[in-house]
Amino acid sequence: MKVGLDYHDTISAHPDAFRQLATALLAAEHEVHIISAVGPNHVKQYTKEIKRSKVPATAVHMLVYDRHYQAPKLKLEKCIDIGINLFIDDRADTCALLAAHGILALKVYNFAEV
Repeated sequence: MKVGLDYHDTISAHPDAFRQLATALLAAEHEVHIISAVGPNHVKQYTKEIKRSKVPATAVHMLVYDRHYQAPKLKLEKCIDIGINLFIDDRADTCALLAAHGILALKVYNFAEV
């Protein structure tokens, strides 16, 4: 299985949980891809933050967008390209788009949302 994890407000909000999840998935010989859509001014910052989080991954994919609303489409294209089976994200629009294209998508709710 190939699993995709969003960084911002997903891994960043729950780094210990996702570190454990990614470690278990990799130990079970699954692939883990961190797929994050970011504005051009945040690529270096998020790259450093992802490394600091110590969430193990098969690969990290930084998708650069011009406008925030482009993020779901960019993630969908990358997930299709890689062959992602399961994606975990904090955005409902991303999860809905992925699910509409046959990718199991799980939405993370952060404490401020409930």
